[in-house]
Amino acid sequence: MSTKKERSTSEIIKDFLDLLETSKAEYLRTEKIIEKYDEETLKWVHKIESAEKAEERSKIATAWHKERLERRKEKNTYCLYREIYKFAIDEMNKPTIKRIRNLLQRQEQAEEYIVSQDKEYKSKRRLERLEDEEQSDNS
Repeated sequence: MSTKKERSTSEIIKDFLDLLETSKAEYLRTEKIIEKYDEETLKWVHKIESAEKAEERSKIATAWHKERLERRKEKNTYCLYREIYKFAIDEMNKPTIKRIRNLLQRQEQAEEYIVSQDKEYKSKRRLERLEDEEQSDNS
């Protein structure tokens, strides 16, 4: 038996819509950071060129290497969200996304109805049990 709470269908749909929004923000954020790192590349090259000692060049190269590793992390995030971002901003997909939002609203309403019906059913069963208990106590 799983201890993990089962997710509702509306939660899954909402997660997808949230992913579309997140992808836009993350893609644009990482794009700016990557551009900034790329602009720094020429500065690093000039620093290495102007360094006279090998030890100094080594320190500069090590610092640049660390920066490139950070850039790689951002680039991976950028690549991760690129296709989702392209899907989300595509004009042809906007009607589909709008229909999915409408679907989410209808699904949430359906789930609320089911929950309210379930509560009503459980409430009726409890009342019936209480009535049965009263009748058996009176007998």
